[in-house]
Amino acid sequence: MQRLEYTLSKRDFLEAQRAHQVWASRFLPIVGGLLMLAGVFTLVQDPKNMGNALAGFLIGAALAFGQRILLSYRYQQDKRLHDRFIATFSEEGIEISASTGSSKHEWNAFTRYIETKGFFLLYQGPACMNIFPKGCFGSGEADAFRSLVQQRLGNNVNRKRLSPSVWFFIVVVAVAFVLMLMVIRNAVRQSAPRSAPQTQSTN
Repeated sequence: MQRLEYTLSKRDFLEAQRAHQVWASRFLPIVGGLLMLAGVFTLVQDPKNMGNALAGFLIGAALAFGQRILLSYRYQQDKRLHDRFIATFSEEGIEISASTGSSKHEWNAFTRYIETKGFFLLYQGPACMNIFPKGCFGSGEADAFRSLVQQRLGNNVNRKRLSPSVWFFIVVVAVAFVLMLMVIRNAVRQSAPRSAPQTQSTN
């Protein structure tokens, strides 16, 4: 039996969510940054086209920073995440207790796990996960916990299908990319010099 006491800071929560939503955490800021640059480029090339430039910039800012803002707000609002947790791991399952209550789960309640540099994430569903910071484990305890999880979860380790949220993210990125191309195309067209009409001379 192994016992772990830990708390989750906002940084811990954000890093765990980035590991959980790896598509969004890696690519949304990139797409958002490109859209912001496209908006600035449009404004520089054609100040009269401020509407398109501002729209592209705002959409890009929402994609680049929106996820972090929403997750930070979620952490601030959910006071349960600020509590001190005590987790007990055994051959039968995991028991987690805090000041608001306790819960006990057998190993068959978990579907998979993800291990990152700083965390173990144990899943009970596509978006339901328990976060265990590695920094709270004692010497050799993280290795023992990993072995226990691998033994109990077997072939379910690290397996994940694309969830609806991932598909939604892919659609958002595709739409944002198309909008970015349209903004850049319009800016280039409007900034391109127009040739003067040619007149034919008559003898």
